[in-house]
Amino acid sequence: MPTTLVKPRLTDYERAILRPRERLSIQAWSERHLRVTEGPLIGERGASTPWSVETFPLQRAVIEAIDDRRWSRVFTMTAPQAFGKTQCAALPTILHALHHRKVSAAYVAANLNLAVTQWQKKLRPALQAEDDLRALFHDNTDFGGTKEHRRFTNGTSLHCAGADSAGALSGFTAPVIICDDIQAYPLTLPGFGHPADFAFKRSEAFPAGLTTHVGIGTAGTVEDYLWRAMRASALFCPFVPCLSCGTYQLLEFDRLQFNPDDPDAAIDDTWLRCANPKCDHRIDWDELPAMLIEHLWISCPPDADWVTRPADGGVTVDIAEADVYPDTRRNTNVAGFWCNAFYWPLGRTWGERAADWISCRGDPDSVQDYQQNIQVIPWEEPEEDEGALTVEGLAAHRREGHRFGVVPAEADVVTLTVDVHDRFLYYIVRAWNKADGTSWLVDAGTKGVHGPQKSESLTDAQKKARIGHAIRQALEDTATMETQGWQVAGRGDTFINAAICLIDGGYRPDAVNQFCIGRNSGDRLRRWRMIKGKSEVRGTHPIWPREPIRNKRGHVYRAVNVDEAKHALREVLAIPVGQRGAWHTYEDQPLDAYHRHLVSEHFIETKYGGRTAKRWVKRDGAGPNHWWDCETYQIPAALACGVKLLGLQSAQQGKRTTLKEWRARQRKK
Repeated sequence: MPTTLVKPRLTDYERAILRPRERLSIQAWSERHLRVTEGPLIGERGASTPWSVETFPLQRAVIEAIDDRRWSRVFTMTAPQAFGKTQCAALPTILHALHHRKVSAAYVAANLNLAVTQWQKKLRPALQAEDDLRALFHDNTDFGGTKEHRRFTNGTSLHCAGADSAGALSGFTAPVIICDDIQAYPLTLPGFGHPADFAFKRSEAFPAGLTTHVGIGTAGTVEDYLWRAMRASALFCPFVPCLSCGTYQLLEFDRLQFNPDDPDAAIDDTWLRCANPKCDHRIDWDELPAMLIEHLWISCPPDADWVTRPADGGVTVDIAEADVYPDTRRNTNVAGFWCNAFYWPLGRTWGERAADWISCRGDPDSVQDYQQNIQVIPWEEPEEDEGALTVEGLAAHRREGHRFGVVPAEADVVTLTVDVHDRFLYYIVRAWNKADGTSWLVDAGTKGVHGPQKSESLTDAQKKARIGHAIRQALEDTATMETQGWQVAGRGDTFINAAICLIDGGYRPDAVNQFCIGRNSGDRLRRWRMIKGKSEVRGTHPIWPREPIRNKRGHVYRAVNVDEAKHALREVLAIPVGQRGAWHTYEDQPLDAYHRHLVSEHFIETKYGGRTAKRWVKRDGAGPNHWWDCETYQIPAALACGVKLLGLQSAQQGKRTTLKEWRARQRKK
């Protein structure tokens, strides 16, 4: 009699596992199953809320990249508690693997205690928040495994490991590996290399197309594993449009406008200056959600570094020319995503972030922490500037007998330089002896720019027009002072006018250009000149170029090499008072504010990623630097008038400073 095979009866859960089903992406699966269980989005009584890309718009590309087979690894470097790294990258990836892909996963933290804490606070609550995920737990907790290795009802497992133990990292094999808080890992494991690389190797038993490697962290130092991995990846940064002009730009701390001396005022009134110099729109924190809706992830070109070396005035891109995710010009199969805390629309406002910065000034550790955890810029130890200016050293430049507003009899030329800002014009008047470059400060002052008040309801166009008019009026006041001239000592009623007047046109170039055209129309010497600073520490661009530039807007200006001018200024300041070529100040007026401006910057050399960078930067906690800029412009003004600056033969002859000459001069120092 033939044997009858009895088909085993399947449980409902087994039928659910075996039935054919669609392959959901991490994003689609998360929107269907994942609930946020921690953070500012949860309900008042701790009720979880559904995960969605509308809730986390900026994180969408990161999730897509983790699910995209073109990337062998995905790294993210963002601000703690201001991107939802674990909630938006680790949780979706791990739970999608366990429940949907039905493969095992591993979660690696800096140490085992942190890994277990993340399991208890985030991973387990997220699994228990949804019925289908809750079914993964065994009824008998003994079947769940140890605290390091948890088994689930569908045959998958989750390994929680600490990066400080080679034994823990070698105790699992899984196709999905999440390395969290990489910047806190040990630098290396003896005999194994960096813990993250060692952890990722634990998936080598699986086909490459099935493996998923994700590295998460915040900024450490420029030599850390995470930053080096990010720099070698297709480094994507989030760009958002100005709601007024549409310019796509990074949100950068350096463009935040606030009162640096008053935390309360900063909280009440902090806004972001648009990176487009032609746009007057005040970008407020309330506009951030609308800007994020239009965000784009742009790949940083191989020859640029938007994070540690941003462009002066702010980083902008032309969308038509940019590499929008997933496009990149880098030859790599690794994706990296960078984001700072100023993109987080929940929690602390930009004003509160500014107040935090004010409170940490003066404490080097707090400044470093703010840079790493809020600005998300890797830290690099600055080298000391042995030639940095000091208030005590500048005070020694007072010349006995030289009075404010008076030109010494030895001087034969006067120059005027102006730095334009939204509330004030800063100016310097300096007298020179053309034969040897000796100079005397005649006046260091300001002129008020009386633009529109905050209480006035004006359109952006009206504000722009009012500010432009106010700047031209302040420049006219400065011109009136110049027309009156300055009295020459020992010559009775003899007065001398400026031979040249240089105005920095970096702010409101339209207003500055119109003023210069108007003043020069009846002046055969055409003394009023617009300039723009060109940063080129090691370049060949001259301090005072022979020919001006005319841009597309019709502005005529000279691009002066301000970096070389700052070096020249410091060389002149090194000449002892009373000697030929020395730099003097008057003795009968206080100069405390002027001195603070002149010591606001220093020249440092930094090394990162095998490269060396020399640059002028503001000192930590330094105040304004506007009179320092004005004194810097005095160097090209003197060269334009034929002043012989001692020790600067190439500059005084109007030659270009070659790279070879620059290096030779640095060696002599």
